[in-house]
Amino acid sequence: MAGYGPNGGVQGACNAATPFCTPAVVTTKTATGPFTTGACTTAVDYLVVAGGGGGGVCDVGGGGGGAGGYITSFGCSCRGQISVAASTAYTMTVGAGGAGGTDTPYATNGQGIDGTNSIAFCGTPIAITAEGGGRGGGQNGGPTVTGGPGGSGGGGGLGDTPEACGGAGNTPPANCSGAGPGPVQGYNGGSSVCGPAGASSAGSGGGGASAVGVNGSSTSPSSTTAGPGGAGATNCITGSPVVYAGGGGAMGHPNDPGGTGGPGGGGAGGGTPAPGPAGNISGQNGSANLGGGAGGASAQGHPSPTTGGTGGPGVIIIKEPAVSGVTAPGMWPQKAQYENKVAGTWTT
Repeated sequence: MAGYGPNGGVQGACNAATPFCTPAVVTTKTATGPFTTGACTTAVDYLVVAGGGGGGVCDVGGGGGGAGGYITSFGCSCRGQISVAASTAYTMTVGAGGAGGTDTPYATNGQGIDGTNSIAFCGTPIAITAEGGGRGGGQNGGPTVTGGPGGSGGGGGLGDTPEACGGAGNTPPANCSGAGPGPVQGYNGGSSVCGPAGASSAGSGGGGASAVGVNGSSTSPSSTTAGPGGAGATNCITGSPVVYAGGGGAMGHPNDPGGTGGPGGGGAGGGTPAPGPAGNISGQNGSANLGGGAGGASAQGHPSPTTGGTGGPGVIIIKEPAVSGVTAPGMWPQKAQYENKVAGTWTT
């Protein structure tokens, strides 16, 4: 039974201090929706990947889509954890992949569509935005074959004009100082031609989170080497290594193999015959929830059902750190409270 001690403090049964430990919690968001922090969470690590860009369509060489922007604090020495409020719901917006370019109707230039942004903690001062991947370049009677800018840039398409440049990656800039994965959102797409000299009858690969897309090349109009997509980046925030945000491979002459997709979910160039002439070959999609760029395509009969691949949707992953401490329930003498307060061992 509790009573009053000599010092006037309430005293009773002194329960033993009990240590506790809550393990780290990893939450993966593959679609837009709320995320609620834990009761003891005040800071988190994050990985934010946007949707990849769609692949382009050309007669003989659509460009690969750029990977979605890749921004992380986990394993990145220049980005630390961000502070959050405990037991609070935040909105997580996961970006979709961009659609591939089409050849129907003809003369619409065949470019893919940019991927869309992923935004963690949307609408708050701590919001983190990864930019959608740039579209792959395409030219089916249209004015340009340029790859689009984005988190990673899209690859240029068939380079029979000076405008077949790859799109710029890390656009807008998301740089931070220091080494480690994720100092930028992504890298440039490859260029089939960029300037007045030379020409290439093959598309170029889209950029990835850790490497530029590879330029397409050719020794003749019917002997082409389509550019592979740029490599993605490996992250262990889930507890296992996973590669994210690879660039899409391009397409060259329909008799030649398409460029491989970059590690990290990039779709390969070509690979799926479409109805119509033998040269109608659609590109491969980027992998779901890795933010991979899509593969480019070729179209020989116009208009045709040939399409570039669709970019892979992005993902947001939040890691709440483990929490440890001591609980000490029950009634304690005032002197014991004071001594524990001074020692920094009193819990509430």
